[in-house]
Amino acid sequence: MPSSPEGMPEMSRLAAEATVAASHRTNGNTTYLALYSLFCGQDPSGWDLAVRRGARPAPLVALKQSGYRLHAVSASSLAWWGLDRTVLPRDMFDTYAARSGDPVAADLATVE
Repeated sequence: MPSSPEGMPEMSRLAAEATVAASHRTNGNTTYLALYSLFCGQDPSGWDLAVRRGARPAPLVALKQSGYRLHAVSASSLAWWGLDRTVLPRDMFDTYAARSGDPVAADLATVE
């Protein structure tokens, strides 16, 4: 039931309205490397160099340069592994909200 429309009504609704990548793969075996690969379009082996050079995620840079307003909302801190400086740099977003505390309450508040 958890992955059914009854168990996940909002995600099921979103999937029905969206393009779904049924064969998505990650390049990283840990969260921070997977997020780096996803947002930056780079192999995870480039993480250390990107951090040292202060690299910016090219897709986010392109969106900002095209006039898009960017908003980040997370149910947990993005300071973990410096994600708030590398993958999702705070200064690239018009609003930036990262919650802490009870993870269930944070998830529910983020969805709201």
